[in-house]
Amino acid sequence: MLILPDLVPLIHPFLAAAGPSSDPSWINPAPDPSSLPGSAQILTVVSGVRWAALVACLVGLVVGAAIWAFSSHSGNPYQMSKAKITVLGALVGVFVIGAAPALIQWLYNLGTQVSG
Repeated sequence: MLILPDLVPLIHPFLAAAGPSSDPSWINPAPDPSSLPGSAQILTVVSGVRWAALVACLVGLVVGAAIWAFSSHSGNPYQMSKAKITVLGALVGVFVIGAAPALIQWLYNLGTQVSG
């Protein structure tokens, strides 16, 4: 069934507003943390989780480096390789925690450029 463009406003007002000449800002508003109640507490919780994750990465880095040192001194290649993976994982974790807000913002900006 073919719907003529002149009949679209008669069928449903949202279909008429979704035309190519309409302003889509009402469909996709900009994120505003102040518009939700409790958003300050949510941001505080996110900040606390990021801090705890950084502390966990620091502990992983220290423990991994200590195991790496002791296992290389004792000549245990299996434990030494596991300790290297632990140190590398802690460093990657710190990078991901630090880069997460910028990565999320970049993906959001990329997503807002998509048009249908």
